[in-house]
Amino acid sequence: MTSAKRPDLRAIRDALAALPVLYPAERTWDLIETWIERAPRAGERFGFADLLIGALAAENGRSLCSADADFGRLARLGLIELHQPSGSC
Repeated sequence: MTSAKRPDLRAIRDALAALPVLYPAERTWDLIETWIERAPRAGERFGFADLLIGALAAENGRSLCSADADFGRLARLGLIELHQPSGSC
């Protein structure tokens, strides 16, 4: 992975500022708890941050755009939906 070049930083900041801000609620933690119980039965384990990001996306009807293999595993279990753009994320 490479760092962004200085001329690109403003465009990256602007793009990130346009993204919705999602906050965890009680249902978020309930969903994560369900996933924590379900994942080991499928032979999987996930980090807390991935579970939180995935749960926020799932409960808000959002798909995730990520090349991270952990999100791919969450998607294969049917816990989240991965965005499938025509290009890369």
